[in-house]
Amino acid sequence: MDIYLVGGAVRDKLLNLPVRERDWVVVGSSEDALLKQGYVRVGKDFPVFLHPHTKEEYALARTERKTAAGYKGFECDTSSEVTLEQDLARRDLTMNAIAEDQNGNLIDPFGGAKDIKKGIFKHVSKAFEEDPLRILRVARFSARFPQFVLDPDTFDLMHLMVNRGDLAELAAERIYVEIDKTLKSETPAKFFRVLDDLSAGSRLWPELTEDAFTLFEQVAFLSDGREERIAALFWYLDKTRLKKISARLKLPKQLIDLALLRKHFETWMQSDKLDASEIVSWLYGIDAFRRTDRFKKINHFFDLISKITSKGVYGNCSDNWLSYYELATSISAKSLIPKYQGKELGQALRQAQIEKISRARN
Repeated sequence: MDIYLVGGAVRDKLLNLPVRERDWVVVGSSEDALLKQGYVRVGKDFPVFLHPHTKEEYALARTERKTAAGYKGFECDTSSEVTLEQDLARRDLTMNAIAEDQNGNLIDPFGGAKDIKKGIFKHVSKAFEEDPLRILRVARFSARFPQFVLDPDTFDLMHLMVNRGDLAELAAERIYVEIDKTLKSETPAKFFRVLDDLSAGSRLWPELTEDAFTLFEQVAFLSDGREERIAALFWYLDKTRLKKISARLKLPKQLIDLALLRKHFETWMQSDKLDASEIVSWLYGIDAFRRTDRFKKINHFFDLISKITSKGVYGNCSDNWLSYYELATSISAKSLIPKYQGKELGQALRQAQIEKISRARN
């Protein structure tokens, strides 16, 4: 039995990046042999095991043959006869098809190290086209490694797959995983631009326009918050279209919460023109008093949008709203309880907040 470090760990070491997780491939062994050594199987579809001590993932070397559409439409051979090179040959890009033995020696049959030095994304073999998710993975790598470029032959193969309609095979859950990982990258807008170049964007999210990608890029430069980035991407969508794309991609509600609050932006920009009653109504409308963190997130995000789209014209709005919030929350409901109860207490609190803000502004 021979064990090799593979995939992203080897790639990131060659790029002088921190290695966050390590994956291993086991050659010349079997499931029974690993189980007897205390490894725990975790993969239902593929032979993946957790090391009994390190809990890192170990997979039996395998070959794959596509037999049907979809993620599970593959026939795997995990016999002890499968070689390391055969296992590496099924991987997507040459940069991810490098192994390292226990002495630190590289096994690189497809020239991945050379392609890393040249800054090129190149597919390993024609087997690339058997899984359309690889189109999104390459786009995500483009966002993570913006200094890399697509090999022309790889671009042509991906374009062929898109035009052939291969993306229709992808489940929404798998697409979302790639989007979620992209939102954490340094230049996430490149993910969408690469897919647009491949004519994939019009198939996956036809609602999004160049204006959306531009705003997304600008906000992503200023903030690494996932909710802020996705809200910028969906900024130009009305509620109906936003809910449509969200349902199609099965995005978590928490992720699009900020995007759904877009309708409150116009009022937010009028912070110095509203009367005290309108100010308090706006704060209640976004549930600011029960969800302080959410209010601060909305205020910060709207401030980013105003600086980008209005070029600072409404630059004091954020400070205004923070002041209004502090004035309103300085009124204690407990101080009103002896005199008011139930529904009347809420009305009295709201009126007291209005009067406090009105006096402060005057």
